[in-house]
Amino acid sequence: MSEFAAQTGRLRAWRLRRGVAIACVLGATWAAPTSASAQDGAYGRLDGDVNLSLGAGASIAADAPGLAVRASAVYLELAGVYTGYVDALGNQSAQKDRSIAAGVSLRPMFWGRFANLLEPGPARLDLFIDSLALELGAFWAAPRNGAIDERPGFEIAVGLGFPIFASASGPFVEARAALRFERRDVVLGVGKDILDRGGMLTISVAWHQIVDTHIVDARDRIPR
Repeated sequence: MSEFAAQTGRLRAWRLRRGVAIACVLGATWAAPTSASAQDGAYGRLDGDVNLSLGAGASIAADAPGLAVRASAVYLELAGVYTGYVDALGNQSAQKDRSIAAGVSLRPMFWGRFANLLEPGPARLDLFIDSLALELGAFWAAPRNGAIDERPGFEIAVGLGFPIFASASGPFVEARAALRFERRDVVLGVGKDILDRGGMLTISVAWHQIVDTHIVDARDRIPR
């Protein structure tokens, strides 16, 4: 009986040690950064040269809300291109049934802050600040029950994105405010306030993915 009790005690002790070891390993894994770039304030942005994103959400304008879809590609977290589509989904109060936009995007924050060691964390805050985007582009809109006008207007916009994960790759909640000018407003100088000119706020969820396209010479790899 004493031998059985001794074996039972040893088994319990072994299980306890195993549990503690597993807990320590899991704790260390959770606390450790996911990559070397997470330690230096890059949070995965140096794992590739292009940031690809695709998102969808709601656009809010003066006349009616709509569905918004957007895609972008940003090179070296500095400059890139974007395209977007907005559809009123048949809303009769909308002045435009749908529109297509495309343009260029500039992100001025990351490299200046990174080069001056101003990425102290937390990661989500750094990524949020660096997501500031200044955009300039053209748009083509279709009036209600009409075809898309071949003559484009132009838009200026500013955007920000908040990461769900503490990484540059993953889901972001994004907000974008755009001001649109139709061709006739520019040519004729038609007086309108900001909302009537086509002011639009878009709230969306987008997936960002850092990819390595080797646009830079393959020998110029970032040291790991």
